[in-house]
Amino acid sequence: MCGTIEDPLKIKKIVSFINNAMDWTDDIEPHKNRMWMKIGSLNMEVLFEAEKEIYLRSDEGIKMMKPDPEFLKLITF
Repeated sequence: MCGTIEDPLKIKKIVSFINNAMDWTDDIEPHKNRMWMKIGSLNMEVLFEAEKEIYLRSDEGIKMMKPDPEFLKLITF
C-alpha cells in the first residue's frame, strides 16, 4: 500500500508523531504490515502490526514508536 498525504492538518499531526518517535539503530523486527507514504519530499516506509512497535524508515534514518491507533488512522488511505 502506498499513498501521498497532502492535507496540511494531517501532515502536521503525522510530523508531530514522527518527531516524538525514538531514533532507532538496531535491527527492525519483521512485521505483517508494510506501507509507503510520501509527506512533502520525504518518502517513508512504515512497518506496523497490532500491539507491536511501529517503525518509520526513510533516507534520513529509522524511528520507532509505540503502537498508536491515532497515528495508524492518520496514515490509512
